[in-house]
Amino acid sequence: MNKKGYVLIIVISLVAILLIIALSFSGYAYYSLMRGSQTKDSIQMLHLAKAGMQVAIAELKSKSTPGKIEGEIVPKTDPITSEMRLVYTAEWKLADPEQINALGKFGVTPTNIYQIVAKGTVKFKNEDRAIRTIFALVDISKVDNPIIYWEDLGNQIVQQY
Repeated sequence: MNKKGYVLIIVISLVAILLIIALSFSGYAYYSLMRGSQTKDSIQMLHLAKAGMQVAIAELKSKSTPGKIEGEIVPKTDPITSEMRLVYTAEWKLADPEQINALGKFGVTPTNIYQIVAKGTVKFKNEDRAIRTIFALVDISKVDNPIIYWEDLGNQIVQQY
């Protein structure tokens, strides 16, 4: 009986098993890396949208007219983020009294209440990669905390990694 052929089959089987294990670990590592990147983008987008909302509140307090604003935050330049842009936008207008009452916000003067829709966008190579939107009702007559209500409308993944 030829034992060399028997050993060769065992070695090939062991190499195949080790290859399968290595590929499954690399697949898991890649998946974890992508989830971490999406989580980072989601947090950045939320803070960008909140920044847009705060800029809109400042504009409203100075002008009290409907409007729109856009701003950009440029991350530190490195090979990974050199083509990444972080953009916030906000649009505001006088809130509809029915909308205020539908949200259960009674007892407020509708003439001072504005609605703001703010977005935080992560752009890569000038294309939207992901967007997060928040909605807020603000009372510009309040000095300390003008936000009556706000809601995170969630993420929109535009471009996969």
